Amino acid sequence: MAVVVHELDVPRRNNCCSAEFACPHFTLEHDNPVLFLQPQVRKFHISYVIYRCLAALYFIIIFIYNVSTYEHGAKYLIFISNWSYITLTLHLVILALTSTTSYLKFKREAGYQEHRNVGLHPW
Repeated sequence: MAVVVHELDVPRRNNCCSAEFACPHFTLEHDNPVLFLQPQVRKFHISYVIYRCLAALYFIIIFIYNVSTYEHGAKYLIFISNWSYITLTLHLVILALTSTTSYLKFKREAGYQEHRNVGLHPW
């Protein structure tokens, strides 16, 4: 026995997503771009920056080792897997640099705020 659903029986959905995913909304602008540089934890710890730097350093060391031990010289660059590894390494280096500069800026501004608010009571 087949169930037949008529078009009138299906409730019409409000097309709420079409306004959100319209072409003018696809930009590289954001109200608070700092959110893309900070981890999703409440405080911006140095451990996050150390993790980013160690990951970038590890991939750089492996890349240097791979290039130095490759026996065919310039043919290293003809393989797409090597290009993807180079891209991943550059990505991690950029993440390490942006998280380090963001952390230093965050600490400088937090120190400024603490120095400025000395003697003020929160109540």
